[in-house]
Amino acid sequence: MRRAPLIVVVGICAVGKSTLVQQLRHRGYAAVEVAQEHSEIPYLWARHSPDLLVHLDARDEIVAARRSYLHSERLRIERQLLSYAKSKADLTIDVSDMEEPEVLCRVLESLTNETADLDSGS
Repeated sequence: MRRAPLIVVVGICAVGKSTLVQQLRHRGYAAVEVAQEHSEIPYLWARHSPDLLVHLDARDEIVAARRSYLHSERLRIERQLLSYAKSKADLTIDVSDMEEPEVLCRVLESLTNETADLDSGS
């Protein structure tokens, strides 16, 4: 019996990681949020051995509107801490102009494509 793919979600603060993970779990997927943006260990996310690594980002003004204490310099540092994870991500989504259902849809589409690739032996 095949196990459900493990989805790991990383991204800067206030970008919707927790919401996305919650929505995926609600649909029966194995999903976890990794606070890579706070870790000096660039491969922290890899300890989970994800089948799909999702990286979320948003423009500074979008994030600041959600959390006023997140200024550009802090977000720059977070993005720097996330740079390795971003380079390894299977899917990177700029959520700046997206609603939550759209983000979920993009991830589900990617999962469908990944599963098809696995099934075909690609």
